[in-house]
Amino acid sequence: MPEPTPPSHSRLSLENSGFSLDDWAPGDRWVPERDWSELSIHTVTNARDPLFQQGYERLYATFSSGGGIEGRSVLEDRLQWSPTSERGGARLLYEMQILRMHGHTIAIRDHNVIIRHPADTDPAGVAVTVHLSHAWVDPAHRARGLGAWLRTLPIGAARRALERTEILSPVPVTLVAEMEHPDPSDPLSLQRLRTYANAGFRLLDPERAMYAQPDFRSASDIARTQPEPVPLMLVLRRVGRESESEMPSSEVRALIDALYSMYAQHVPKEAIAPLRSAAERWTSGDQPFELRDPTPA
Repeated sequence: MPEPTPPSHSRLSLENSGFSLDDWAPGDRWVPERDWSELSIHTVTNARDPLFQQGYERLYATFSSGGGIEGRSVLEDRLQWSPTSERGGARLLYEMQILRMHGHTIAIRDHNVIIRHPADTDPAGVAVTVHLSHAWVDPAHRARGLGAWLRTLPIGAARRALERTEILSPVPVTLVAEMEHPDPSDPLSLQRLRTYANAGFRLLDPERAMYAQPDFRSASDIARTQPEPVPLMLVLRRVGRESESEMPSSEVRALIDALYSMYAQHVPKEAIAPLRSAAERWTSGDQPFELRDPTPA
């Protein structure tokens, strides 16, 4: 059965993508030189989109076994976010992007843009965090450069969100992906870390950054037991600052606050509050955080 046809799409190439070569991660800059004339991208803007169901089903099949994806209703709600209004101290935009070739879906990326407006006294200032939520590439099309597109497209989402908020001055953008701690029994997790390392992403010192993803279960399920957060590492790209080996603690605090502000839109307070309290402790002080090579030892 043919796949649903999206209402519109745009062909991808370096010339018409809206990206400069510097927008690509250092290790991905060979990719836009390839011929991408047969590749198109479609951005899902609402839950009625004919490709939203297909995109969600494929992401759910890939990530649900480890509890790494939210329920469909959560993503439907995120599609209604607008960066023109503030929610919980942040301006938010969610996108699901579908990459297609010859009428077939070959890759999917979804991400959350979080524009943080802190107090004037916060030295981190206004900043944009893009949470790289999920990525899927058809096995038949892997190792051909599609992953590089999925790591670059979120920069476009950050720019669209900023344009809608009418913030015109340059704003630092950080792309961040949550990653499992290395597990020799899980070759795919090790490969993901190597892929991001090869692209030029950095690992926030996991010995100090005791980050955890909140429990995605319902409030009633959590009330019957206890919150079960998932300890994860943070692999990130500070766009234009990839060569820096440290990240100021104020910037780490802003990053964690952005992530938990985003999750707080749908995660019960009982699951998010302990994580925020813990983060206040491990991000305190002025000592910068080391940015490491994510390659597993």
